[in-house]
Amino acid sequence: MKTIIWITNCILGLLVSCAWAMQPSDTTNTTETQPEQIMLYCPQPEELTKDGPWWHVNNIWKSYNQSFVEEIQEFSGAQWIGVKVGKIICLYKGKEKLTFPVALEPVHPVLVPAPTGPNWITTEEGYKKCISDDVKDCPFTQQKPADVSNIYGQIKYKMKRINGK
Repeated sequence: MKTIIWITNCILGLLVSCAWAMQPSDTTNTTETQPEQIMLYCPQPEELTKDGPWWHVNNIWKSYNQSFVEEIQEFSGAQWIGVKVGKIICLYKGKEKLTFPVALEPVHPVLVPAPTGPNWITTEEGYKKCISDDVKDCPFTQQKPADVSNIYGQIKYKMKRINGK
């Protein structure tokens, strides 16, 4: 008899949980929306400055390899490396012949979803590249950080809904 009562209570508990979960949510006090995507681009070539053998754009982008390039001629494209999310590298040509391209990466690591668009192609190695002399041809996105300014209020509100108070 105790087993039947226990099974009945379990089934009723599941039904109540399912009914609660299926109710339309009151979103007046919560922000349960997906973070919006921010469209980003590599820096324009004229924004790059050289400090010794290193290239940078303010304190946002920098080269992690030394360069013999003395003057940037043009943007040459971008690369994305990752699996679903990864990092972006912006490439620039120097005016000097026989030099390696200048590769800029964000100073603070940023996870970038796999870029899409007509100019982004997937290589056999599995990374994506965009070849263009215009930074606007190689857009990429970053998720806008979620607003956590009222995180404790959101937790308190959700606990009220769970406890029914």
